[in-house]
Amino acid sequence: MKQTVSRFLPNVLTYRALTDLGVENATLAEKLPGLVTDSIEKLSLRQKDDGGWGGWIDSQSNPYLTAYVVYGLIQARNAGLDVRADVLDRGEQFVVGQLSNQVKDLNRRAANQQAGYLFVLSEDSQAPAGQINTLFEERIQSLLPDLNNAAGLSATGAHWEADNADTRGLSPTAHSRPTACTG
Repeated sequence: MKQTVSRFLPNVLTYRALTDLGVENATLAEKLPGLVTDSIEKLSLRQKDDGGWGGWIDSQSNPYLTAYVVYGLIQARNAGLDVRADVLDRGEQFVVGQLSNQVKDLNRRAANQQAGYLFVLSEDSQAPAGQINTLFEERIQSLLPDLNNAAGLSATGAHWEADNADTRGLSPTAHSRPTACTG
């Protein structure tokens, strides 16, 4: 399923950009809708009984993968493509079921996953505002000391270097590296 969404999502975003910007490209206009529609149909057929998606037909639903699929379906619907409401609703309910009511003692990875789930749900105005606020308040309390402790100080200011931090919990795969801050 991940491969399907990884092919499907760029096509959706390309379709949306072409449509929103009024760019005319006969080849893309002919191919993209069919590619996207085929992927939406494949995703709809592979949804599990619990509303989620798994990596394979016979595997259990995976929360991370389900959030990724739901994000793609939301983007497709927002681009004006046909997405079955029942499929999207069931996927969103699966993601909602992954939300923790207790964010105070979450480790970094679990907190990042919660933030990712909330982000996906917020793309369709389905994220509980109270949980967003609580997670933010808890994470900011732990991130600021982490940021201060990770700073490398020199005569010209402070800098941060990448470490082997969590990159599996719904974090982007590309790494951002702030280089220096001077006062």
